[in-house]
Amino acid sequence: FKGIYKGYVGQPGCIYTIKSAGNAFLWKYDKNGNSTVQKYSYSFSMKLQDTRGVVGEGLANGYTGRLQSTKKGAPNSSAEIGQVRLNVLDWSMLLNYKELLTDAKNTLNFNSNHYFFGTQGMFWMDGGGQSSQQIHTKTGDNCDAIFKDILKNKLADPQKAVLASLKEKTKPKPKPTPFYIGNWMPVQFTKGIYAGTSISFWALWFQSTPRPPKGTQTTDDFDWCKSASSNVYTGIMDDDITSSYSALQNLLPKCPEILENQPDSASWTNPFEIKIIDYVDPKYNSNFPWACDVLITIRAHSRMRSILADYANMLHSGNLDKNIDSNDKDLVLRLRAISQVNQISIISQTWVVPFFESAATAEIVHLPQDSKVQNLAIDSDAPHIEAKAGKHLEAKAAKHHLESMQHEDVGYAWIEHMGAKGAKTPI
Repeated sequence: FKGIYKGYVGQPGCIYTIKSAGNAFLWKYDKNGNSTVQKYSYSFSMKLQDTRGVVGEGLANGYTGRLQSTKKGAPNSSAEIGQVRLNVLDWSMLLNYKELLTDAKNTLNFNSNHYFFGTQGMFWMDGGGQSSQQIHTKTGDNCDAIFKDILKNKLADPQKAVLASLKEKTKPKPKPTPFYIGNWMPVQFTKGIYAGTSISFWALWFQSTPRPPKGTQTTDDFDWCKSASSNVYTGIMDDDITSSYSALQNLLPKCPEILENQPDSASWTNPFEIKIIDYVDPKYNSNFPWACDVLITIRAHSRMRSILADYANMLHSGNLDKNIDSNDKDLVLRLRAISQVNQISIISQTWVVPFFESAATAEIVHLPQDSKVQNLAIDSDAPHIEAKAGKHLEAKAAKHHLESMQHEDVGYAWIEHMGAKGAKTPI
């Protein structure tokens, strides 16, 4: 790293090590969604190098301060920082089971130890100011008692038994309060023309969210979405100070409200769209239909789309006018959770609520020439679109099915889904 970046803490080039050890649960699921559990001790280590430095996150990685929204379910303030491009140099995890929790037949399905390791990957760190009461938890101290409860009761659903035991042993009794109602989804490009860039997307949903038909939960629908934001962090290029900036793009479906009564309001187009394609399979009996397949469209001529095109042209040709990429066509990203059984519950003095966290694949969906995202069919049995009678200029055309489109692997992603009013009580 050249210039002022000397690899100090918080700067590009700094190397960090993360280590952890303790007790863990390991669940195994069969094809029908039934689970068994085993108790393991674990040790974990990861070595990382920061290639972008610490950046301000806040609300969707762009704003830090008190929010103006007074709607129920929105966070009161935002004060986060992040390291959006931590390159994994090496990592390892060792699991060893400590005692048998299930009968001999089920125990045969568990290995006595597991060892995982690697020398590549990306890591995104974010965090912010929280009171000590909010982050303090003593779940580790109760581990042995929890496992004894499982053995004694021989409950059919070990995961719920763990949650119930944790709640019983947590003083004072926590209340089921979600941190926010929505999704947070970062994307780290390591391949393709945008390599070196990180983007995050964040959406607030209205709280009552049943399992709707695939592809109908979208930030373009004012009845679904409260607000959404995104931010682009391009790779830092030599001799280009602007590449170290970030670019916030807000999506406020009902703001500014003054537009609602003006003639041109109908032409308003959101700069991007987040659409949930599918949810965790009901067979896993999760506490809420968590999003596990998401389609994100960065629309043509939006601020984000223009920045990505300029970055790609400069990175690969050194010329903004070189047509490696253009901002005149939508960019479609698809994020798919690697696992559907990543429901997590934080048990503390203020939180006892399930949420979903999963690493995800990151792909660009290449649409056919002159095709639009609106013409993508989601379900395999989606009907064809036919020209209406009397519109002789419209040719009959079938919707292009999403699964038939070319998908290009471009890096790493994450899907977080938090909070749900009306969800099944977790404990």
